[in-house]
Amino acid sequence: MSLQPDGGAIAEKRGGLRFLRSAKLRPPLFHLAVVERSRLLARLAQTRARPVVVLCAAAGFGKTLVALELTAADPRPSGWLTLDESDADPVALLDDLVLALDRLEPVDAEVRALLDRRAPRVEQEILPLLADDLARREPFLLVLDDVELVTAPGALAILSFLVESLPPGSQVVLATRTEPHVQLGRLRAADDVVELRAGDLALDVEETRALLATSGVELGLDEAADVRDRFEGWPAGIALAMFSRASDEAPDPFDAVSVGPSAEIAGYLLEEGLEQQPERVQQFLLASSCMRRMSPELCDCALGIDGSAAILKRLERESLFLVPLDRNGRWYRYHNLFRELLQAESRRRDPDGRTDMLLRAAAWHERNGDPEEAFEYAHAAGDLASAGRIILRHGDSLVASGRVATVATWLGRCSAQELASDPQLALAAAWGALLTGDAGAAQQFGAVAATGVENGGANGSSPPENGSSPDGATSFRSAVANFRGTLAPDGVGQMLEDGLEVCAAEGPAGTRWALDGWRTVGTAHLLAGRTDEAIAAFAEVLRLTRDQPELDYITINCLGYSALAAADADDWQRARKWAREAHATAVERHLDHVVQSVAPYTAHATVLEHDGLLPQSEAALHNALRLLPMVHAVRWWEADIAIRCAEVQLGLGDLDRTLELADLARSAIRHYPDAGLLPQRLRSLEQRSQGGAQLGLTPSELRLVPFLPSHLSLQEISDRVYLSRATVKTHTLSVYRKLDVQTRSAAVDRLEQLGFFRSAARWQSAVLDEARRHPARV
Repeated sequence: MSLQPDGGAIAEKRGGLRFLRSAKLRPPLFHLAVVERSRLLARLAQTRARPVVVLCAAAGFGKTLVALELTAADPRPSGWLTLDESDADPVALLDDLVLALDRLEPVDAEVRALLDRRAPRVEQEILPLLADDLARREPFLLVLDDVELVTAPGALAILSFLVESLPPGSQVVLATRTEPHVQLGRLRAADDVVELRAGDLALDVEETRALLATSGVELGLDEAADVRDRFEGWPAGIALAMFSRASDEAPDPFDAVSVGPSAEIAGYLLEEGLEQQPERVQQFLLASSCMRRMSPELCDCALGIDGSAAILKRLERESLFLVPLDRNGRWYRYHNLFRELLQAESRRRDPDGRTDMLLRAAAWHERNGDPEEAFEYAHAAGDLASAGRIILRHGDSLVASGRVATVATWLGRCSAQELASDPQLALAAAWGALLTGDAGAAQQFGAVAATGVENGGANGSSPPENGSSPDGATSFRSAVANFRGTLAPDGVGQMLEDGLEVCAAEGPAGTRWALDGWRTVGTAHLLAGRTDEAIAAFAEVLRLTRDQPELDYITINCLGYSALAAADADDWQRARKWAREAHATAVERHLDHVVQSVAPYTAHATVLEHDGLLPQSEAALHNALRLLPMVHAVRWWEADIAIRCAEVQLGLGDLDRTLELADLARSAIRHYPDAGLLPQRLRSLEQRSQGGAQLGLTPSELRLVPFLPSHLSLQEISDRVYLSRATVKTHTLSVYRKLDVQTRSAAVDRLEQLGFFRSAARWQSAVLDEARRHPARV
């Protein structure tokens, strides 16, 4: 059988998905497809104006065939997208959906350009543009098959967006084994959803007779009704029975025998059907059932045979269980139900016989540029070392393209025990946990990876100490040091050691991980109060990323932290320069939504608050706080940014929010070893916050406090805070009264005694002096 669209089909494999586009599609040439389903088609034709059709039934009820018949009978341009597990990632799903729509009518080029960016802004930029693109389209019909495989909230949001954004006259068909989790409530309430379930898709008596007749079995109405009733109209069961009846020696499955539930029927029919095939074809069917999709080359490699192309062509001609995925006979898959039954039978006959085939399939897919299926087969074979190597090698590029959910899906296939059993898999799991905000799991799996370096691996696996790490580092030891330096579970001192180790290993080799090494060194120096050393390390990162736009996300992070280091040193000229550059680059390169932008926004807010541009500082601070939850898994980062944002917040006069951020920082470093100067900085912040609370300063009065040491006049201050001069004067006199002073200079002296104007450089100097005098205290 084959899918042969009128006028030619365009089929393409992209990211493990199958796309099929044509103005007309003829049904596949197998028995069930020639049965006239006029009652279903008539019902669907009457509801063509409704935007959503749901085909929901278990395997074997002909959902795909009904969808194909529907596209064949519909005058609108038709598109087809078969979903799979990779569509748990919203970016991957959107990319494939855009490609499917592009086959119908070219999609706005800007949508594709945005999708190709690093960490694309799906909700903020792409979906609004795609909605406009959909609104301009001519009516079309789009089939989404195997929708039950999409369960992740982000991916479901993409599907919900699609059904809500369909242009008038268009229709989407959702074929699924289970109730779709797509949001259809509003459409159902408006009677805009057509739903066909198992009862609707089951064959009636006339359809059963027609199906049997295609195999030469002529039955009367009563006999056909008996077959229909015994199989409960299950199309696959009846078709399987026909297949098993192909041999004269085979028992007649339509005899009045007692049959059990559908699964038992299918098992019986599968066994009978297999026995009618030549031994070589039987072996091929059982062995190849371990593969989700097949090509002749893949089957030859995985099964260790020659001639797979001929067998696949034979099955395509003679059976109803093989579904071609393109016109060229390159890719096929088994009918889902048939594959499940073949797999069960294969495991029954040879429980351990699949391992070598799965490993060969994994190697073949990796060689041919499909790491997702390579990982899937390696994991299914129990080769966790290969699985870990694959995810380490390809995970960084996936994350760089915004497909964090894809990495999470790969890791989600593994149990906690499996993740901890191989150092490379554990390191991948540690990075995955860090990216998804699970601090505990990141630390746990990072420790497993580090132990693997020292012990040479677990369960017989060992990291590639004699060669480069799969992620491109010069060694697995260096790769582990890079992760540990980023998370810094053992504190600032160990962070510095790890960063220096990575620099020493990766710098001479010129790998990209040298950037992370210098970033870690700079961060450790900054947290320890060594601002000059921090700025020098960040400068090395900026030198290495110069003229490399693909590394702008690293550039903005180091520019932001360079600005913060300069601010800590009271070097406001350089702080201002670097903060502006970091902020401008983040906005211009559309990176203002990635986690690395938290430092540029924090630096920008800090400089603006220092310069008295309070409304602008408040806007920048809002963006920093928007990104703050993304750093939760990295506790030193969360504490540092929370303290810095709280310091700005205090300058803006919001005491309540200042205390909330101080609480967050305190929680982050409560059990953190060797937190550098973060505890001292937090105590200074709390002292100033408590002083403001004890004095009873209002938010409006607190907003004026940063201006009192300046030379700005009341009019100039009023221009900065967007208040009238009279209001500023009233608030200023109120501050004097609460401080029990008469003049501005006396107010400044009193506030400085309370710690309000203690600059970062001053409290760093005080803390370091104390450390020299009393080393045990700090």
